[in-house]
Amino acid sequence: MSVEEIWVSKLEYDQYLLFKKYLNDLKERVDIEKRCVIEDDENAKMFYVNNPSGYPHWDTSKARDLLKKDAENKLHKKMIMKQMQKKRKENMVFPAEVFARRLCGFWFTWKKPKGNDKAFQTSFGQQIEELQLF
Repeated sequence: MSVEEIWVSKLEYDQYLLFKKYLNDLKERVDIEKRCVIEDDENAKMFYVNNPSGYPHWDTSKARDLLKKDAENKLHKKMIMKQMQKKRKENMVFPAEVFARRLCGFWFTWKKPKGNDKAFQTSFGQQIEELQLF
């Protein structure tokens, strides 16, 4: 249907003197929105091609640096893992088990005794309990 046909199709439309302009503006906005949706879909496809697990790579994420800062501030001793993960939106893109493994990685790097691997292995379970991951 043309703009003219739409405008005369209902009596209520007569009150809008700029009906043609409004309809054309609406069509233009819808076209822009469609282009944005297509672009978002393409970006999402590329994301999943590059990240088959469904979440970003840890080494290149902002969550890694933020978690390191939080751990340096000893927040892992004040909060359980769920609280630390919910603290920042960057952490929430990772599943809980992935975030927990990364938190453990930072924590054990600091707790591991130098040159004493056997002591580290025997205290591993105890350190996990101290973390109160879940």
